[in-house]
Order: sequence, then C-alpha cells, then structure tokens
Amino acid sequence: MFKILIVENNEYHRKNLMSMIDELGNFMMVEAGDTDEGIEKIRKMKPDIVISDIDRSLQNGLEMFEKTKEYSYGAIIITSIQSFELIQKALQTGISDYLLKPVSQKQLKTALERAILQHRQLLCYKRTLEKTVTLEKHIQEPMFHTKDLLVEKMLIYIHDNYMHKIVLNDLTEELHYSQTLLNKRFKKVTSMTFCDYLNRYRITKAIEMMKEGQKYIYDIAAGCGFHEYKYFSVVFKKYAHCSLKEFMQQIEN
Repeated sequence: MFKILIVENNEYHRKNLMSMIDELGNFMMVEAGDTDEGIEKIRKMKPDIVISDIDRSLQNGLEMFEKTKEYSYGAIIITSIQSFELIQKALQTGISDYLLKPVSQKQLKTALERAILQHRQLLCYKRTLEKTVTLEKHIQEPMFHTKDLLVEKMLIYIHDNYMHKIVLNDLTEELHYSQTLLNKRFKKVTSMTFCDYLNRYRITKAIEMMKEGQKYIYDIAAGCGFHEYKYFSVVFKKYAHCSLKEFMQQIEN
C-alpha cells in the first residue's frame, strides 16, 4: 500500500482531494495543514508520494520539496497559478507532475501513476548509489590491505587493463602461474572469483563515467571493457540492481 501525504491549508479542499484519491485505489493517506507540518511528517513518516497545494498561502511549497528531496518520494503540486516560472522551478525541483485547479479524477489518476513511477525510480537510484559505495569498498580494500603479493599483482593488472578484454589465462602468461592456482588464490584473499571482481570493478567505473556526465551507453560500455551492449546491460543490472535506463534517468534529473 502506497503512503500519500497531502499538504493543503484548506480543510475542505484537503478532504475533497482525499476522497478523490480514495476512489482511485487502496492508499494510506496522511494530512498536513501547512508546509512546516509537511516537512515534519515527511521526515517522520517517509511517504511514498507527496501532494502539495502551491498557491499564495503556500509559496514555500517548493522549498518544502527542496528540503526533503532525500526521502525519495514522488511529488505532485496542485495550483491555480498559471506561471511558466513556477512550472520551470517545479521541474528543476524534481516534481513529477504539475496540475492546475480544478483537478479531474482522470488527471489525478495519471499524476499518481507518474508519482509512483518516480518514487520507484528514486528508490532504485538510492539503492544503486548505496550499492556502488559497497562495491567500491569491497573492490578497493583488497588492493591496499592484502599482503599476498601475487593477488596484489592480479588486482593491479585488473585496475590497469579493465577497459580491455581480459581473461584469467592472460595472467598465467604474465605471472607464470597456472589458471587454477591463480583463481584459487584470488578467491581465498578477496572472497570473489576473478571474473566476479572484474565485472564489479568495471561496473563501478561505468557508474563513475555516468556521474561525470557521459551519456552514450555504447561508449561507456566499451570504455569499461564491455564490447557487447546487451551483455553490459545484463551485468549492470546484476550488480547495480537497477536497469541502465532507470539509472541514467535519475542521473539526468
């Protein structure tokens, strides 16, 4: 069940909006009479969707969204103000929908669907960033903490050559040890197979490239050693727990 916070200073309009939402599905609804109360309830209750009236009495509504955007909710504003500047600010703030009064049930239904999608994308993006920190931690630590010189050489080789095609057999010639021994030694020290570590490292590098503003997926994939887009997409979702499209959408927002 999705939790919706409705921020509206007029009790009649607030109750009317709640009644319309109640007819659209099974939602848990919470009320706030102004944006200060709205901020408090967002922080305390962590709603999935926030709907706020932005009229003269609630001009600081966008500020409420700015102050609480880390909570990953879908955001809808409802207003009687027809202003390009307000629309522009709303979009910059990350609002999923902007509705002009009077609002029809059909408009509200569409807005809620978009807000739910936004909420899911934000959660996905948040989990991905958290996962990235974990990936980076697990990938970088062995490089600096292992006392196994052989494994350290393998890590250095990956870090220096991840953008090229790499197979474990390449290191047998480089390090003069058998593939079986290298794989066993690597897993013992890092708790990961050579292939698993390599893919994790490549995905962290891909995410770094996306954060830096690179937008062409084929170039990102090739730059991280993936020469087949479909394979890159599968590996990315496996380790990031989010599709490439979803992640890129959040980066662009």
